[in-house]
Amino acid sequence: MRNFATALFVMALLFVANPAQATVPMPIEADQQVVLSVDNMVCVSCEMRIEEALGAVNGVASVNADAESKTVRVSFDSQRTNIRAIVAASTEAGHPAEVVTGR
Repeated sequence: MRNFATALFVMALLFVANPAQATVPMPIEADQQVVLSVDNMVCVSCEMRIEEALGAVNGVASVNADAESKTVRVSFDSQRTNIRAIVAASTEAGHPAEVVTGR
């Protein structure tokens, strides 16, 4: 327990000593939107899993999964990601997706 407390203290000291490393994430300017169809999204847990996975993609501004309609609406910055990466993230999370509409 003492080692943990010491490590925590050292990490806090390093953080305070170099606040420049404490970066604030820049807001994402979404210029594109895609609607995906996810046939195996059947519950709120699925919605949460998909929203977490797609939200972790660099450049995704917002994700709204709806199990009732089996669709996911994603807004993203096309300079930072693309539809292929978003679909891949959904598939990797266990929920293969197909593009319904994208602009």
